[in-house]
Amino acid sequence: MRPETRRLLVSFSLIQALYFAIFAITSYQTAYLQEEGMTSGQVGLVVSISSVTGLVFSPVWGIVGDRLRSAKGTFLLCVSATTLMYALLPLLGAAAGGRFGLYAVYIPAIFAFKQASNAMLDSWCIGTLAPRGIGYGSVRMWGSIGYCASSMALGVLASRLLPVSRLFCLMVPLLVVLLWVSTRIRQERSLEKPEAVAARGGIGLLLKNRRFLIYLLYALGLNIYLAVTLVFMPYILEAAGCRASQIGTVTGTRALMEIVPMFLGAKLCKRVPTKYIMLLPGVLFGVEHLCYSIASGLPGMLCIMVLSGLAGGFFYSLGPSYIFEIVPAEVVNTAQTLNAMDLTLVSIIGSAVGGVVIEHWGVHAMTTCCGFLILALTVLFAVSLRWENKK
Repeated sequence: MRPETRRLLVSFSLIQALYFAIFAITSYQTAYLQEEGMTSGQVGLVVSISSVTGLVFSPVWGIVGDRLRSAKGTFLLCVSATTLMYALLPLLGAAAGGRFGLYAVYIPAIFAFKQASNAMLDSWCIGTLAPRGIGYGSVRMWGSIGYCASSMALGVLASRLLPVSRLFCLMVPLLVVLLWVSTRIRQERSLEKPEAVAARGGIGLLLKNRRFLIYLLYALGLNIYLAVTLVFMPYILEAAGCRASQIGTVTGTRALMEIVPMFLGAKLCKRVPTKYIMLLPGVLFGVEHLCYSIASGLPGMLCIMVLSGLAGGFFYSLGPSYIFEIVPAEVVNTAQTLNAMDLTLVSIIGSAVGGVVIEHWGVHAMTTCCGFLILALTVLFAVSLRWENKK
């Protein structure tokens, strides 16, 4: 491996670890809102409104990245805004006095940047490393390591040392290091001029891509964990006889389990087409959600996290690479942010409906319905692959 390539591999691995360490802290948003006295329905409504904001702004940032030919610059803007606004959230809480209205405005403003940041990071990493023969999974697994380490540390801090509201301040020093590492990577070169992208229709080019549209439909189910299940994880933990503050331990274990499929994913793709491997996360995510109704205690939840981690590892590492395979290179930033809109769309519907379902029928009704929906979409994706082969 050339020295320049090795340097890029190390730099992007560190960026992934830092970004997902920051992202792990945002998982305490629901626990924080619970401490502020909000009900599950109010929490779901806040997340749903936030998701609408993300839905609107995600493709905007993708188009900006394509027009400026800079996924890097767009990513750094989005992650910086997200981090700083989360760090200021406790100050808002002190001023708001637990008032629902202020949170229903401020948190959606965060999501205007947050939802697009992961997609732009994927686009920047893959666009830079793939031409050099580096599999995305070998870099993305360091994101899971960072998430795992951060979640485990947060689990200890939240239960013994710091109140949840103080955890968001820890995001700032992580952001400073991330920005420093990012500035040491040279700006990537675009494959085409922005005028060429505009001439080809941008989003219209993607809407004519049947394989991309079918994948977006399938990804609706694969995004349920992040968009719905993680939002209501404190309620799932309490239903299993655990404490809400143990969310860091549970999600950290899940992140640890993501590492294996991320490491093996690139190797499997050399023997099996990516589209077939992409069936695995659907099956595993579906079984995971069906198992929540029988979970008992922390050991039971950790066993379920094994399934969830394996599913997430394949999905998060191979999903962005699969998009690169099926869409034109000149609109890949837009494609990645449209894919991020899947996460947003599920959040809009799932957060609002999930909160109501929990209030009236319990958290197990929500997770079981999610499990069956994921499995149904997995079958649909499998049928589309078979139809594609026959065609």
